[in-house]
Amino acid sequence: MGIYHLEELTGEEFGEIKKSSSHITLLLPLGNREETLSLLIREIARELLRDGQEVIIAPPISYGVESGISPGVKKETLQKYLQDIIHSAFTQGIRRIILVNGNPANREILD
Repeated sequence: MGIYHLEELTGEEFGEIKKSSSHITLLLPLGNREETLSLLIREIARELLRDGQEVIIAPPISYGVESGISPGVKKETLQKYLQDIIHSAFTQGIRRIILVNGNPANREILD
């Protein structure tokens, strides 16, 4: 069991993780400007590991829904992007995906 960062895995390594475990959780962080988000991701990963999960942490999606405070994307754009990532992960055999939101503007699309 381990905690892996998706951007550091080769395709072969990713394939080996999928072969070795049917208990894989993908953590998908939304927003990365907050140090609190990084701490939360690490704590969730440790808890999942204790529960016997292989944990893969995806690179954070830095942009959120446009809010007028900082640059962002349309709500529909982010929804579609997340749907595509989740669908792709599912077709790769990952059945547990946790979105960890660090951007208050994203709440509307995650409810």
